Amino acid sequence: MSNDWQSTTVQGSRSSNARTTSAQTDAARRMPVQERSASEEKSPERPQSAKSSGKPAKRKKKRNPWLRVLRLLVVPILLFWAIVAGLYVGYSVLGHQPKGEVFELQTWKHMYDLMFSND
Repeated sequence: MSNDWQSTTVQGSRSSNARTTSAQTDAARRMPVQERSASEEKSPERPQSAKSSGKPAKRKKKRNPWLRVLRLLVVPILLFWAIVAGLYVGYSVLGHQPKGEVFELQTWKHMYDLMFSND
């Protein structure tokens, strides 16, 4: 039996190169923070960030606040007019009823009574 735990191999384990990399990582974890940052800067294996690679960073487009307000007002207005048009078409065109009755409150009270009556 071997006393050196790094020199032993286990079936299905990674290569010895991976073990040395993990040993180096463990050693880097034990280093003080100042030494670690200095050693990481020297390391050529560290991937480059997007800022240092020369690629332009994506800038977020600034949207006009008036467009947002306009959108918040236009959508409810369009929904309202869609409901009005749907009521008009459904009551007068499909239902063959007089066109002016669709906007009377008495008509909708009568419809409610027909639908939700207990008798």
